[in-house]
Amino acid sequence: MSCYPKSIRGTVHPKPKQWGIHLVNRHTRIFPWHGVAYKNESEIWKIKYEFDARRMKARPVHIKGDLYPFYYEAIEHCKSSS
Repeated sequence: MSCYPKSIRGTVHPKPKQWGIHLVNRHTRIFPWHGVAYKNESEIWKIKYEFDARRMKARPVHIKGDLYPFYYEAIEHCKSSS
């Protein structure tokens, strides 16, 4: 607080005098650090387990030079944007 006196301290593990951030919506319990970003056919972003994204045959999207996918997208989306 001495470095940033007008700020609000946020955390995913709420404690007294801290603002708790809930990073998922009420329809899911997968936190971002448990899954991967996934863009569905309607271009809506969700968090999915990587296993489920691969099982759905979603296309991994890489940043140039990165070994791991940055996110996954539905195959139907890939076909319609071509």
